[in-house]
Amino acid sequence: MGVNARLSLPVIIIVVLGLHAKISWQQSIRLVDGSGGHEGRVEILRNGEWGTICDDSWNLPDAVVACRQLGLPGAVQATHAAHFGQGTGPIWMTEVLCTGTELSLPSCDFTGPNECGHNEDAGVVCVEGCGTGPPSYSCITTTCNSAAPYNNGDTCSYQCARGCTGLVSTFVTCNNGIWDGTVPRCEPIFEECPPPPDIDCTIRTGCSGPYTEGEICTYTCNDTCIGTHTAMTCRGGRWERQADWGGCSPILHTGCDALPPTFTCASVSCTGTNHGDVCTYVCDRGCTGTPSTMTRTCTDGVWGGPAWNGCLPSCGDPPDFDCTTRSGCSAPYVAGEICTYNCNRTCEGSPSTMTRICREGRWQGPDWAGCSEIPSGGCDTGPPSYPPCIDVICFNPGPYNNGDTCAYTCARNCTGYVSTIVTCRDGIWDGIVPRCEPLTCRDPPPDFDCTTMTGCSAPYTDGETCTYRCNDTCTGSPSIMTRTCRDGVWQGDRWEGCHKNCKTPLPPWCTIRTGCVAPYTHGETCHYQCDREKGCTGTPDNTFRTCIDGTWIGPAWRGCHLRHCGFPPNRFWATYTCDSPGAPFPSGTTCTYRCRRGCSAIPATTTATCYRGRWYGDRDWRCKRGCGAPPELDCTKRFGCAPWYTFGESCYYRCYNNEGGYAMEVSGDAIRTCQWPGVWSGTDLICDCKDRKDCCRPDIIFVLDYSGSMGGDVPQMIAFVEGLVELFDIGDLDARVGVLKYNHDPIPTAIQLDTYDKYDCHQLSFDACCNLYQRNTS
Repeated sequence: MGVNARLSLPVIIIVVLGLHAKISWQQSIRLVDGSGGHEGRVEILRNGEWGTICDDSWNLPDAVVACRQLGLPGAVQATHAAHFGQGTGPIWMTEVLCTGTELSLPSCDFTGPNECGHNEDAGVVCVEGCGTGPPSYSCITTTCNSAAPYNNGDTCSYQCARGCTGLVSTFVTCNNGIWDGTVPRCEPIFEECPPPPDIDCTIRTGCSGPYTEGEICTYTCNDTCIGTHTAMTCRGGRWERQADWGGCSPILHTGCDALPPTFTCASVSCTGTNHGDVCTYVCDRGCTGTPSTMTRTCTDGVWGGPAWNGCLPSCGDPPDFDCTTRSGCSAPYVAGEICTYNCNRTCEGSPSTMTRICREGRWQGPDWAGCSEIPSGGCDTGPPSYPPCIDVICFNPGPYNNGDTCAYTCARNCTGYVSTIVTCRDGIWDGIVPRCEPLTCRDPPPDFDCTTMTGCSAPYTDGETCTYRCNDTCTGSPSIMTRTCRDGVWQGDRWEGCHKNCKTPLPPWCTIRTGCVAPYTHGETCHYQCDREKGCTGTPDNTFRTCIDGTWIGPAWRGCHLRHCGFPPNRFWATYTCDSPGAPFPSGTTCTYRCRRGCSAIPATTTATCYRGRWYGDRDWRCKRGCGAPPELDCTKRFGCAPWYTFGESCYYRCYNNEGGYAMEVSGDAIRTCQWPGVWSGTDLICDCKDRKDCCRPDIIFVLDYSGSMGGDVPQMIAFVEGLVELFDIGDLDARVGVLKYNHDPIPTAIQLDTYDKYDCHQLSFDACCNLYQRNTS
């Protein structure tokens, strides 16, 4: 046969190779000879025949995949050595190596049959039921009808916890490892309570208005009562008291049978004779005591108080005797006080000394006439001087006659008697010399807090100045002050002294502080405002603190907090997890939604974020029953499917190079089917792509149907194609031969002679996808 190959378009020849049975791994698996549907010998269906698995390398990850293929949540044990009895028929798999993440056993690495016998048949024990209880949530109480582990069909109920509000109750049911049902939406009750009650005989501490949910007031018995303490908690707008409290009761005391004892020369007045009553003693007129008043208190039947000797009668002014000096006594004159009389220098008496003692309100002592002047002449000079604190003033110049007088006075800046008179008597100046001393001040004022005093020391004489300076950690207005001793008194400007500075205030979280800068001095005020830009709030949303003597003082305040969100919105067929433990959720919390088993969405997940009390996210995202988007594979074209992808829907893949050249299948599946629970069957199709520049336009294209299996026929196919080319009469031209591999049956009729370059070339045993076939014309 001869064919003229001088055509403007290439010739296409369809070659159908011999078909062979292709290995078909159906997802057919069963457990045999176990006590229930969750355990037994593993058998798989291949080419219509059930067979077993060899236990070589069989372990728990392999058992997990087998249980997953059966629709059970996991595996407890991988059994060996025909634990559930020996099977029959072929041993389809051995050396199974699963990672535990595969969806079915054919997806794992394994080898074909070998020398294994049925005494090595593998088995599994799968997880039956849910194991642990349903997930827990804040503000929700969980109650189950049985204890763990939980079996299929077991139920648990969700109820809003005390102090929370929402749906009364919902139920969830164990279904093959998943708790199916609805979680109620429960939120805390934040209703405020009225002011707490006052309880007799108690002191309330630990709480202040406004009284919010969960606030606790503590009650303790006061000093006059006895009992145990208790507490009341604000719950749901009402105060709940701690159970089993007996309260506080007054302490009972015993009174006194009679009035307290009396004291001589003292009057007494009492408030009564009960426990705690007081009797007060006061010395009578003309009587004195140390002290002059005293009290006695009735304590549990006994009058008690400090030791006291009572009062004694006092005396009037002591008698005067001529020409004498009295000493040793001073008013008031109490019983037992003694006055001593001495004759003056110019006088004489018999005796020259005498005493009088105060007894029973009278001055008593021996009879005495006192003293009389000794006769003598005048004085030649004035009275003696006593510098520096006594000045002498005489009323006439000397010499001085008997009876002339001079005066002694305290000099300036000295203190004592203002003036005394001395008289010239027979050459002697008779009289009292005043006792004058330099004028000093008492200790300087010590009551300036937080100061250091310098520049002065005792005794503090007139004109001496003390300087006060504020310490390093204190401030004053002004910071330096003086006090000067003048005429025995410290004088200076009015001054409050210094006050301690405050440490740097720690700003409460979520607030802005204004109005104060370091150093923080006495009286300085810092203002706090909740940071609204960050979504913060408080009750109230502002306050202040004032520095008072080193301490920040201000009203009680709970500070600010971020606005919280309730539960995120529910989405059908989806669950969510959040990066915060539970409601109320703080601002910034992100919750991620994922479709439940058997459902999918595009994209597979979405998020909702809490911001200033509201949830923000993609509201159009939703889950539907079926699979997610099929895999995107390199060097392929997908067709035959479109969102949403329902169970049973198939997507078809073909190796394709849109840059020209060719793409051929290397491994994987060209058909992927959406299966329960939302997964795509098969493995990814891998293609070998070649660039267009390495290809050429063929004259002859052989379309090879690979819908069956090539097996080991590639060399025979090459020889067959070469034989076909020999049948063409190509004359002296070079024939470019291309081969198109096609995987589908039947071959579509869409193949056109002028569109061949849209399909992939496949090289035979040559280096390029299209080869020059040159026939020797000689």
